[in-house]
Order: sequence, then C-alpha cells, then structure tokens
Amino acid sequence: MKSLVFTLAFAIAVSLTTMPVAQAQSATGIKVAVVDVRLVFEQLPQSRDIAKTIEMEFQERAERLRTMETSMTALQERLQRDEAIMTEQELQEAAMQLQQQYQEYQERREALSEQLNRRRNEERNRVLGQIQQVVNDIADSEGYDLVLEAGNIAFAKPGLNITNRVIERMSRD
Repeated sequence: MKSLVFTLAFAIAVSLTTMPVAQAQSATGIKVAVVDVRLVFEQLPQSRDIAKTIEMEFQERAERLRTMETSMTALQERLQRDEAIMTEQELQEAAMQLQQQYQEYQERREALSEQLNRRRNEERNRVLGQIQQVVNDIADSEGYDLVLEAGNIAFAKPGLNITNRVIERMSRD
C-alpha cells in the first residue's frame, strides 16, 4: 500500500514538474530532447554480439546439463521398464541414484542460471553506460539542456527525438 501511494505521489510530482518545463522551453529557450534507451539498446549491433558471446561462453555448461538430462531420462526409463524384474535393493539403489542425479542437476542449473543472469546484467550495464555517454555527448555538442527518457513521458514531438542519432553514433563507434 505504501509503495502504491509513493508511486502515485511520484507520478503526480513528475507530471507537475514536466508541465512547467514544456512552458519554460518556449519562454526561456530551454532545449529539450527525448531518447528511447530501450530501442537504442535493442537496435545496437553490440547487443546482438553480446548475446552470441554469452551463449558461446555458457555453451559447454549448458551442454553438460543436457547430458545430465539425457542420463536421468535413461535411468528413469530403465526403472519403469525393468521395475518388475529388479530386486527391491536394485530398485532402491536406482531410485536413490536418480534422486542424487536430479539434485545435482538442479544445483548446477540454478548456478548456471545465476551466472548467466549476472553476466547478462554486467554486459547490459556496460552498454547502457556507453549509451549514456553518447547521449551526454550529443546533449553537449547540440546544446540540449534536458534529455528525457521516452518511456517516461506521455508525448513528445518527433523533432525532439534523438534516438536515431544515438543509434547511428553507437553503430559507427
């Protein structure tokens, strides 16, 4: 409940502060631009390269998990197929072995997932830092006083949007 009230208060504060900015732009000559950071990130060749690099980096570990899955499936099928001819001890040993393999598989899968997410976040943050630097450079070189993130505003004239310029600059650098 507190977070909902805080979110509503923040939204109202932002909307009240953006109205004077729009009026002040024409009155005081403040130069404003808009950039869609999400679109920039999606359009960059670096983003696709990062995905491929990370996939290659974790490919061996993912393959080991697939091998474990195959092994567990084979053991489970053997248990189901040979249950009638196996002794009680053989059944218990096979069931325990399956349970141990499954537990190890779960642990490895969780560790891989955590490492993969951590690595993706590192790379995403690195690229977002580069995007921020390019936005800052464009703002400085073109004299913008304020650059807003497109996802946080309801409307902006197309002429204010510098997203394509950011993509172009990052694509050639």
